[in-house]
Amino acid sequence: MMEIATKMSRYSEYLQYAIQGREYPGCFTPASEDSRFQGEEWKKWPFNALAQGFLMVESC
Repeated sequence: MMEIATKMSRYSEYLQYAIQGREYPGCFTPASEDSRFQGEEWKKWPFNALAQGFLMVESC
C-alpha cells in the first residue's frame, strides 16, 4: 500500500494538469467491476478532480 504522502503528491500533480484541461492519466483507477465513474462527465473538470479524490481516499 502506498503511503498517504505519496498518494497526495500524485493527486496534487493530477490536479495541476486537470485544472488546465490537459490530459493526464488518472492516478487512481477504480476496480474493474466499479462502474461509478464511467460517465463522460466524470472525465471533465471539476468532476474528474472529485472522482480522483474519492478514489484516492478510498484506497487509503
